[in-house]
Amino acid sequence: DSHTIASMEWPAARWAASPIGKPKPNASVCHAAGKARSCDRRTDRQQTCLLNEWVSIGRSDMPGLNGKTAMVTGGSSGIGLAIAQRFVKEGAHVYITGRRQSELDAAKALIGGHATAVRGDATSTADLDRLFEAVTHQTGKLDILVANSGRIEPEEFGQVTEDNFDKTFALNARATLFTAQKALPLMRAGGSVILISSIAAYKGIDGYTTYSATKAAVRSYARTWTHEFKDRGIRINTLSP
Repeated sequence: DSHTIASMEWPAARWAASPIGKPKPNASVCHAAGKARSCDRRTDRQQTCLLNEWVSIGRSDMPGLNGKTAMVTGGSSGIGLAIAQRFVKEGAHVYITGRRQSELDAAKALIGGHATAVRGDATSTADLDRLFEAVTHQTGKLDILVANSGRIEPEEFGQVTEDNFDKTFALNARATLFTAQKALPLMRAGGSVILISSIAAYKGIDGYTTYSATKAAVRSYARTWTHEFKDRGIRINTLSP
């Protein structure tokens, strides 16, 4: 059943509405605290343009996201910004999060339409509570969650530091789990949770010991939550650029 299978690499906007056909090849992009970093030779601008094209793939007869409320963590640039732009274009009200107010303000101006920017650190429980309180007071519901915040700092095995390990797991794995858990009470039946994983979760890449492990954890979340949320009809999927 394509509505419940996890880890399908299809466009975010289309997963949120109804999963459909296979996309073009993914961009090779990493995301660091909401800001894209290149993992290949493309420039950030080229990757953002590619991502905008990627999330735009789909049939023209899709119903869109009119009346839906979405949240995109790390939505001030890169993958998160491209997804937020597409969601608003399809009719959703979108909350974006990030740690830097100036970047959030710039992203909100780019997105236009129905977008709300909330400054906060995804690794902070207090910031997550404040974020979901804002959603509760303003809309009272959530239809779509895109857990996109993440970081990468490549280190070859043998030189991995405890500090980098802890920070990477805190944002990529721990924060993803608690963001989704805190969103759960607001999620309507039939909602969609989209987790941003990576090809690094299943492909060996030099220097990615810690990062790859966190993205493998994200893929595991999707498989487990697919079973746990099935009675509520909540779809759990991953995108793996």
